[in-house]
Amino acid sequence: MRLDELSDVNMGQSPAGDSLNDSTGTEFHQGKIYFGDLELGRSPIKTNAPTRLAKPGDVLMCVRAPVGVVNLTDREVCIGRGLAALTPKADVPTKFLLHLLRYHQAAVEQMATGSTFASITTDQLKNLEIPIPDKRCWLRIAGVLGSLDEKIALNRKKIAELEALAKTIYDYWFVQFDFPDKNGKPYKSSGGKMVWSDPLKREVPEGWNVESLPQIADYLFGNPFDSSLFTTSGKGFPIVRIRNVKDGYTHDRTIETASKEYIIHNGDFLIGMDGYFDMNHWIGGEAYLVQRSCRIRAKDDLYAAWLSMSLASPIKHLEKSLTGATLAHLGKAHLDKILLPKPPKSMTKELSLLNNLIEQKVHLGIANLELVNQRDTLLPLLMNGQVVVK
Repeated sequence: MRLDELSDVNMGQSPAGDSLNDSTGTEFHQGKIYFGDLELGRSPIKTNAPTRLAKPGDVLMCVRAPVGVVNLTDREVCIGRGLAALTPKADVPTKFLLHLLRYHQAAVEQMATGSTFASITTDQLKNLEIPIPDKRCWLRIAGVLGSLDEKIALNRKKIAELEALAKTIYDYWFVQFDFPDKNGKPYKSSGGKMVWSDPLKREVPEGWNVESLPQIADYLFGNPFDSSLFTTSGKGFPIVRIRNVKDGYTHDRTIETASKEYIIHNGDFLIGMDGYFDMNHWIGGEAYLVQRSCRIRAKDDLYAAWLSMSLASPIKHLEKSLTGATLAHLGKAHLDKILLPKPPKSMTKELSLLNNLIEQKVHLGIANLELVNQRDTLLPLLMNGQVVVK
């Protein structure tokens, strides 16, 4: 069937530049920058002169590079020239259309033309011929894949809640220093003794030590693998490149072998060292760490979560302050200069609580990755009829 038989096609049109702002009007999306796994994220850009609107339940497709990527919107948004809004016909389940287009993304991509930026036209999109399974299966396919989508979304919500809770507790106890004192009251707010730290140029609670990052943690810098041996074909051993740190997992592999010392594991805290210094806990299983990425591991496991959260501010400060010819570079010398006010071991209960929250986040992330893999393994089997849902 042609795409215009499955959906109404509404090509985006960018609003006037002087209508764009960050406070009032309709949410505006130009391309995939705020695309999520399947559901559209929030754009901070708004327009008070919207042109083309996508409705709640529309499938959004990138019509400029990267062509064919899709997301689902749950609200009305203004779309620019980089997107098209596809409104499913009355007899087409939304989740079926979404996943059908995910399955045929490569076919859409192949239609794209353009010497500078690949793109597809309105006519190309409307006349796109898509092989489809028996119509009697559409609703059941949507149900199976949609059920997995809901589980994945629920886990993501739980992960976000755990992250928010951990950050709130960390800020309250380890930044504002209002951890419970011996009477269970907020330490600093209740008059707990503070002492001046010359290295930090500020006060810290009595009994806390100011230590450098090398005193607190061990570093592992990635191996300089031969990039010509990298692959995404599924062969070889997984690798962590800078671009993988943000997601916490990888599809990249290498057929090269290296020392086992470069293998990282679930829960390891990683930092990308070029451009944006992304930080994340790894959930992608055993993988080689590639150069320009770094693992930071607390010498004492009790401080693992505290350390990962304590590094967020100084690393982001370095990201903003370091400059190079084209992008910022983070090095060992920069890490060595980081100083942190380290809480005493008498705060085992508080430190352990942080560890527990981050461990829950990591375990949910691993479980979610397994659900995503299940869904994406089922997708081609359902769409080409190898698996029939009854």
